[in-house]
Amino acid sequence: ALDVQFIGDVALESKEVIDLAGPAAEGFAVLRVGLKNSPAYVNFEKRFKEIHNQDPTIWADFAYDSIKLVAEAIKTNGYTPEGIRKFFQEVKNYPGASGPKTFDEDGIAFGVYDLYRVKDGKFEYWDYAKE
Repeated sequence: ALDVQFIGDVALESKEVIDLAGPAAEGFAVLRVGLKNSPAYVNFEKRFKEIHNQDPTIWADFAYDSIKLVAEAIKTNGYTPEGIRKFFQEVKNYPGASGPKTFDEDGIAFGVYDLYRVKDGKFEYWDYAKE
């Protein structure tokens, strides 16, 4: 038997992985971009479930933040490429559902990450430093 810790990316954080792997999924870990334990995500998740009657998909929080940021950029600086670019260059630590957003000069957002693993048949936050 192979006794190692398997780690995947956020695309593998799905119910289907657990369903397909069954008991073999126990201990499988994924690195997830975003902070699911943050107040912004918890509020987003609650509202998502109320509206859609299901859990958010792995990229739902990013899609939500993207639309909210573009809407705020247009509201703040107008509906022009220059105005939108200016907003993204100036925004710092936007409290998004997928984590705080700050963009570099090329418009790339810095990310925050959490680690999750399968325990008792479901993904849960893994504070690996405490083990």
